[in-house]
Amino acid sequence: MSPAAIAEPAGEPRTTSSFYQPWPHQIAFHVSPAKYRLQVGGFGSGKSRPLLMEAIFHCLEYPGSNTIILRKTIPDLKRTVIDKFLADVPRWMYQFYHQGDHIVYFHPQPELDAAGKETGKMLQSKLFFGACEREADVGKYLSTEYVFIGFEELGEFSFAIWDALAGRNRCPLPGARPTMGGATNPMGVGWSWIKKLWVDHKPFQGMDQDKYSAEDYEYFHSTVDQNPLYANDREYIATLEKSPLRDKIRWGRLDSVSGQFFENWEPRRHCRAASDFTFEDWQPVWVGWDYGFGHYATIVFFTKAILKPNLKFGWDKPRRVNVAIKELVMSGAADGQSQGATPEEQAKALIASIPRAKMRYPEPGEPFDPDDTYQYEEQERDNEYGYKWNIEAIHFSWERFNRTVSNRTVADEVGELLQRAGLPMPMRSNTDRVAGWQKMYDLLDTDEFFVLQNECPTLAEAIPLLVRGDGITCSAEDVIKPKGLSLNDDIGDACRYGIAGTLLDASDVPESVKLREKLAAIKDPMARAVVAYKDYNQKQAALKRPPKPISVPSWYRRVRPQ
Repeated sequence: MSPAAIAEPAGEPRTTSSFYQPWPHQIAFHVSPAKYRLQVGGFGSGKSRPLLMEAIFHCLEYPGSNTIILRKTIPDLKRTVIDKFLADVPRWMYQFYHQGDHIVYFHPQPELDAAGKETGKMLQSKLFFGACEREADVGKYLSTEYVFIGFEELGEFSFAIWDALAGRNRCPLPGARPTMGGATNPMGVGWSWIKKLWVDHKPFQGMDQDKYSAEDYEYFHSTVDQNPLYANDREYIATLEKSPLRDKIRWGRLDSVSGQFFENWEPRRHCRAASDFTFEDWQPVWVGWDYGFGHYATIVFFTKAILKPNLKFGWDKPRRVNVAIKELVMSGAADGQSQGATPEEQAKALIASIPRAKMRYPEPGEPFDPDDTYQYEEQERDNEYGYKWNIEAIHFSWERFNRTVSNRTVADEVGELLQRAGLPMPMRSNTDRVAGWQKMYDLLDTDEFFVLQNECPTLAEAIPLLVRGDGITCSAEDVIKPKGLSLNDDIGDACRYGIAGTLLDASDVPESVKLREKLAAIKDPMARAVVAYKDYNQKQAALKRPPKPISVPSWYRRVRPQ
């Protein structure tokens, strides 16, 4: 239907309050002085409409300005924001809506000079509806400046998209106040960076900590109980409460993760201070390295240490465990730079991060003692490079061993640099994602893997945010690999490389993976089907087999009391 075909109701007052009366939590969103505002909560809590109205308010308040509302895809945008706009916003509010370009043109307003007089120039505001499915799509919107930028379902977007558009959040009009806003459920591939900025009030990886201001970020939490339209709909609320995702979609909990893979992760249990361990100098250190050029490059160092007893957690005696002792994160292209860290830069950063033993010399004014060797403050390592750690293995991204444009691979390039520094050549990382994640899960379950507090903050934040596959697009035994940039995924892979490369053995491989590999090795389709069917029958027979009776020695029956 064309805009001209929509009749204007007679006598309707031409004010926004005639068709929009925000609820209390929506009013708080509109009047907040924060530059970056977020609406977060469960399903049906009323987050989308205030975002749309905020864009309209800016168009009306600053004639000649541009605003934009983004969603992941155009079909999603049409079903939510655009349909809501066409249904709720009266026709007299705007001049026309271009359905092909998805642009709303508001009525032109006369330009006023500093004295409040008309200059004769007309200014027209525009509201854009856009989609940004990939990081590359953001380039379509970087040639325009917007006084307000809104993200519908912000959890679907990566930090790189938000950061790129933040550079376009400006307006040359006098008195204009550029802001950005978002609406989301507490889930999605982007929830980790959203939670860090708005909930934890900490800068995200790569941001300048000195320039980050927590006052710029404010969030407004809501549930369906705050929506008068559904607050008394018992059937709808019951549907939300019985869902496996009820923590997210019903209550909008900010500290839970939908489909969490490592639900056995407990921060107070698995993230420990260095004083909780006894580190042995002779224990080797190994490395998991997820190479990154167009995304984050992450490196995690591991070693074994003796965990001290702690009766609070049931650790009644000392035992040797695995500990992630240090992490290294390099941003590069992930933060919008022209390119990521080069292989040489990543290798040098790894080398520089290994602690060295320090020489101790006589203090100024201290008399020389011939019996004092004045060698190392800490135990001297048996290597000419002075490394405090004995690096045993470096498990490197497996795909970087593949040849692409030349006979030299990235692994060859970094290997030469590492060898010159007295470190081992990189090893191809284990390619079995399922076995690696399962081993990591089992180690957490048995309290055999810990993360060192303050030394691995990114890893500690990422582990509980890794999401299990849905069983359709991704195996339920695997972690979902999100599209685009994801620091959680990158450092999770680095951790998996280190654990699978050093701690995984044949007995750790799941039976399903063993069967899949066995079938893949059989070329004849008929023989493959026979083996698969035989395996299925054996498993079904095992399920139906009655439990084996307890065997009691004959002598016990003779001496047991009657």
